Amino acid sequence: MTRGLFTKPPLRLSGRRRFRRSWIWASWAGVPMVPTVPVTIFMTATMTATLDTNILVYAADVRDTAKRDASARMLTALTQLGGRIGVQAVSEFHAALRKKLKRPVWEASQAARNILVSFPTFAYVEADVARALTEAATGRFSYWDALLLSAAERHGIRHFITEGMGDGMRLGAIEVVAAFNDGQVSPRAAAVLGIK
Repeated sequence: MTRGLFTKPPLRLSGRRRFRRSWIWASWAGVPMVPTVPVTIFMTATMTATLDTNILVYAADVRDTAKRDASARMLTALTQLGGRIGVQAVSEFHAALRKKLKRPVWEASQAARNILVSFPTFAYVEADVARALTEAATGRFSYWDALLLSAAERHGIRHFITEGMGDGMRLGAIEVVAAFNDGQVSPRAAAVLGIK
């Protein structure tokens, strides 16, 4: 059983082709820094995936245990693969914890910080904004979805695992993959993330 976002110490992944892991707690929250032995992970072709905000939110939501457990499995798999999370997804995650799940600001902030230090991140640039505006005008994707997809594609990510978009849709080289099938990890998401 995987521990949730609020009980497992976050880990920091850094580096280009290899990631060094070490436990890091936010000193601003009064929790001490606890170093651990470094572990090296080598990147493979399967590491070109990211998760949408809704997967992060389900992992923190106690109301739907099936989706929470499936989301936790996807987060664990993405961590083991050295996958990346968009800074936009982290920001949306914080907002969803505050507004949708009614979490206190300190708890939402710590959960978002845990995601930030647990995964390497990617961010959007002006070209991604322009592309997202074009996609939003065509009606294929919402502005925010297109922005996240465009930034992910620019960073070499090829699979975007989400619940909120059509399975198999594409934006350039990135493909949307449905996250769930009857509350469990979908077979396609499991294949992308290497979940057995």
